[in-house]
Amino acid sequence: MKKCLSVLAAGLMLVACQKEEPTIRGNEYVLTETPDNVEITLAFAPNENRFFGRAVNRYFGTYQIDGDKLILGPVGSTMMMGPEKAMAAEQQYFQDLARVSTFRATEKGLTLTLSDDKTLTFTKKGNVTD
Repeated sequence: MKKCLSVLAAGLMLVACQKEEPTIRGNEYVLTETPDNVEITLAFAPNENRFFGRAVNRYFGTYQIDGDKLILGPVGSTMMMGPEKAMAAEQQYFQDLARVSTFRATEKGLTLTLSDDKTLTFTKKGNVTD
């Protein structure tokens, strides 16, 4: 009986000591490298599998997570015009989002890896409430 209690206590301590992985839910990020310093944001709703953000236009979609795999659904967006270089950066970003395969979140940021091993690096901007 003592042996069973010792094993149970050790197991509980391991569970209690495990650090919770950072989550993307409820966080907003800013893309770190963009042409002509176009600010591109990406946020994840806290209670739904929705993402959204802003480049030239506001954009939105749904996502699924399976471990470190991230699948972003088709991107919908408003249709405002902007400077030509900013519009080109936005279109490239939307194409990149369609190729996201994995993600890694930290307390300070987010890295998205695309199917061709290109990465998009974001810094954490703050929290979103929805």
